[in-house]
Amino acid sequence: MEQVRCVLHNIKKPKMLGAPDTYNVAVTDSRCLFARLTNDMLKKAAAEASQKGKEEGKGFLSRWGDQIAATLKYGDRYLAVSPEDILKENRDNFAIDHRDIKSISFHEKRRAEEAGKIIRRIYGEVTFETTRGRTTYQVDGMPVDDIASMRKVLGDKVRG
Repeated sequence: MEQVRCVLHNIKKPKMLGAPDTYNVAVTDSRCLFARLTNDMLKKAAAEASQKGKEEGKGFLSRWGDQIAATLKYGDRYLAVSPEDILKENRDNFAIDHRDIKSISFHEKRRAEEAGKIIRRIYGEVTFETTRGRTTYQVDGMPVDDIASMRKVLGDKVRG
């Protein structure tokens, strides 16, 4: 039975006009399922996290942190969802069979760092090279945990 093994979180496909489309990639034993993340889904996740925080008696800042975490890790919910339900969730969702994947390459593009500041931003990209061509997505930060998890499922097809 096909099961989601890991998730590549929040990759973005730039568009000519407007905000990029964001996807979470649920990796199963046989496919990579691209699940589009919509603004409505993010709003619902943030509202649920806020409500749960209120019920637990958390203050504003704590609830705000929970809301951010809920949106950044939204893809984790796919670990408990059937692959077919993931594909049915949104008409923009699609799958790529592992046999069609030649490589998945991660590259760091640039770092943004201010002198004296502790926050450093890393911008990168991930490229899926398949039998149908090559598609590149943007990533904020290098998702080292996601990359390691993907390697366990896809082996040396994952690079970076």
